[in-house]
Order: sequence, then C-alpha cells, then structure tokens
Amino acid sequence: MANPQPTDAHIRIAHSITEAIMTRDFSKRQRKILDLILRLSWGCGKKTATIPHQKDFQYVGVQEGHIKKELEWLIDSKIITREGNSYSFVKDFELWQISRNKPYQPEKVTELVSMNLKELTKTVSENLLKGEDSTYQKMKFLTSDLASVKESIKESVKVWATGSPVLVTCQVTIDNTGNQPINMFTVTATALPAWLHASITGTPIAAGQSGQEMVTLSGTAPAAAEADDLASMNVECTLTPGS
Repeated sequence: MANPQPTDAHIRIAHSITEAIMTRDFSKRQRKILDLILRLSWGCGKKTATIPHQKDFQYVGVQEGHIKKELEWLIDSKIITREGNSYSFVKDFELWQISRNKPYQPEKVTELVSMNLKELTKTVSENLLKGEDSTYQKMKFLTSDLASVKESIKESVKVWATGSPVLVTCQVTIDNTGNQPINMFTVTATALPAWLHASITGTPIAAGQSGQEMVTLSGTAPAAAEADDLASMNVECTLTPGS
C-alpha cells in the first residue's frame, strides 16, 4: 500500500502558481505535459527539464500524434519555453495567454482556503487539550516592522517533542501596512533535524489588510529516544514575504 509522507521528496510550488494552473482552461493533454516538465525540472531541483525525445511525452499518456501540436500551443501561449531538448515552465502566470475557467471567482477560492485553515487551527487546539504532541502559538506582526519586503521576520518557535510523530503549528497574523499586496511567503527554519520539515500555507494579503499564514513543522521521529532529545528545543523560523 502506498503511504507517501510530507517528509518524502516533493515538488515545492507556491500556492499562487497552483491556483493559477487549476483556474486556467488547460486540456488534459496540456496538463500531462506541464506535470512532466515540472516533475523533471523543479522536482529535480532544476529550472529546466531535459527530455531527449519529443515522443517521450507519450509515456505520461499524450499520444505521439498530439505532442507537437500541444507543445507549440503551450510555447505560443507563454506557458513553457523550449531550447532543443530543454523545457522550462514560465512561473510568471501574468504572461500566460490562456483563458480562465468559468465561472472564475477567486474570492471563493480564498474563502475555501480560509475555511480549511480554521479547521486546521481547531484540530491542533483540540489535540492540545487531549495532551497530544502538538503546539499551537499565535503571533502578530506589522509589515511596517520590516525595512523592506526583502527582509525577514524572525520568531522563535519552541518545539515540545516527546514522541512520534511531531506536529507543531504556529498561526502568524500579518498586518500589511504597506501599499503593495503580499502574494506569498516562504519559510526557512534553522536547527531542524533532517526528518523535520517546515512549510507554510496562507492566502495573499492585500495592501492595508490583515491575513493569516500557518507555519507547520512536521515529521516522524526515527526513534522515540531521538524525539525525547528534542524536548525544549528552540527552532528559529524565518518568514520572508515576497511578491
């Protein structure tokens, strides 16, 4: 039985790009081509995917007779670029020349994201009451505290890890006091063991508005003794806002 874990190798894609892809009117064949290019580029820690033969796209279900046409369409629509057998995904989705799905209601997607973040908060809070190995903290920051959006917000997240698996959730409220929207955040953490992974979920924050970002540290300790050694460990997470 397959049992993928968050700590397994995976493609790191910004939520804004995921939402841009799922709200565009891609055909089934075009999505298969994009998925293969992303798996072989970003999924391998590279900017480009090396695909020796154009017919190789048939191995993900695109019939050979359709490959050339679909590639040309994706290139003309500025979704991908190609140089010989090297393919790149264009992450600037504002350049894409493809219609959106109908009906397109971004505010509804935002509502769904917010609802699920609240459910996560409720679950973690309930786990705390049960004495399970989770921590939940709230922090609030002003973007005016940053000299620029290139600087970072730092806060110490204390991990109480007395067993396995480990789940630490920290809800961060950001007041965007600037005049530009913040479309995404990235998170890095120091002093983490190899099996513990830091991730962040949230929604874009418009200028003059507040938003919530959820930082999660999760993983499965390789042994109970090693998890016990993490008691009272301090992990410094750095949230970096970006456009």
